[in-house]
Amino acid sequence: MVPLVLLLGPMASGKTSLCKSLFKTMADAAMKPFAIIQENRRNPEGYPLELRLVELPGGEERFLAARGVFKAEQQSGEGNGRELNPFVFEKPAFVWACAKINQALAEGCGALIVDEIGPLEVFKGDGLMPALEEAANAEGLLLILSLRPSLEEALLGRLPKLTARPRMRVLPDRFREKNELLFLGKDIIRHCQDKK
Repeated sequence: MVPLVLLLGPMASGKTSLCKSLFKTMADAAMKPFAIIQENRRNPEGYPLELRLVELPGGEERFLAARGVFKAEQQSGEGNGRELNPFVFEKPAFVWACAKINQALAEGCGALIVDEIGPLEVFKGDGLMPALEEAANAEGLLLILSLRPSLEEALLGRLPKLTARPRMRVLPDRFREKNELLFLGKDIIRHCQDKK
């Protein structure tokens, strides 16, 4: 059975870099990967301020979210930099990404990489969850998901079909060199092919 690969790590741990490296390695190996990658713009302290979704291999993207503004910041015109306002999401970006994932599944992609699964998906069943439910039912599909470690059990509770798959947990490291990412990607692919 094809394993489920979970890239687990906190914010700024290197999950997105690893997803992009895995996509390139899988494309080079003719595995027909498809990916939805979450890129962000960060403030000087490293916290995300804006999010956008990018599909690979095409590079098409959609604006996804920006942090909302609290009333006190609206009045003063600036934030104190300590409080993180919640994100305000653009639903059309999720609709677009889900349609792209479903199209890739229909065209027989060999691997699906989704960066990043968050509370919106695992606790509310919203965001990218409709497409993930379809992907969970696809036979022989290598599924690679990035998320925070605290969301793993909630994700598997929402997608119980995935619990039957062997799980491979990878802890990204943002300080890895590019060549290390390449070797890690090849190790993940080899491990997944051995489990088929």
